Amino acid sequence: MSILAPITSTYAGILGLYYLKLSFNIGIERKKAKTSLGDGSQQLIQKIIDAGKSGKIENFSKIDYLSYDNLLRSIRAHGNFGEFVPFALLFSLICEINGISGKLLNGILFVFTLSRFAHATGLRASNIGRKIGVIVTVLSILILSILSIYIPNKDTICILGLYYLKLSIDAARQRFKSRIAIGDGTNHLVRKIISSSKTGKIEEIGKIDSHAYDNLLVAIRSQGNFGEYTIFVLLFSLICELNGVPSNILNGLLLAFTISRFAHVSGLHGSYSMGVGRKIGVLLTVITLLSLSSICIYYPNQDKIHNLIKNYQ
Repeated sequence: MSILAPITSTYAGILGLYYLKLSFNIGIERKKAKTSLGDGSQQLIQKIIDAGKSGKIENFSKIDYLSYDNLLRSIRAHGNFGEFVPFALLFSLICEINGISGKLLNGILFVFTLSRFAHATGLRASNIGRKIGVIVTVLSILILSILSIYIPNKDTICILGLYYLKLSIDAARQRFKSRIAIGDGTNHLVRKIISSSKTGKIEEIGKIDSHAYDNLLVAIRSQGNFGEYTIFVLLFSLICELNGVPSNILNGLLLAFTISRFAHVSGLHGSYSMGVGRKIGVLLTVITLLSLSSICIYYPNQDKIHNLIKNYQ
């Protein structure tokens, strides 16, 4: 039996098992924190509201804003893993089935896998593993993206991979500026409200800048939205290609999708994150995904579909 992509398959299995472990970690932390949804921010806000209703300043002092810290770390370890691993595996799969050196891919995926373990461990334990994980992850996806240049008709994939890394670096830069290591800043705003409330001076709450982390949130959502849709489109595109869909159709759809992603990010950075590029990006993204989904259904079942049409005529 011929195995299409043994290297990618092996590492996909290893990374998949570790992803499940990270999922279980969240479940454990949710049980400890007694939080079924979210990262604990809403629970903290509810505690602030309850303390405010009581009219007693001392009730604010009883709120432990670090009580959901482990839950947030587990969520982000799981989330970050899920954001980058599919890209690396998909790019690796494309490279492997197109004949890129097995030794090279094996080396890249081996180092990438170690980086993911280091990042998840570092995120939960606040150690250097996170920094090492970030650097090696970026380098791995960078190399895999560049390798796709040497594969015919895969220029668009390279562009999308490199742009995703650019958005990731933008998010990291905003984290550094805002000094927020984890999350989008909501938890830090809640902590500031609690700290100000403990002083008993209501005017201190009014001094809190609720827009202090807007740029960080925009950067996070730019990267997040890009990753959420791009991985689906690239996966569907690969399935279509393996099913024999003409390359000119796929290239056209991927070009439109790439433009849509650039437009969407531009729109998110517009006034109130509602620039016209965002609307254009959403529309083109939906059209692309709808087209690829339809093609995925049609091509392997075209004979059945044609027969059904004939029967109804």
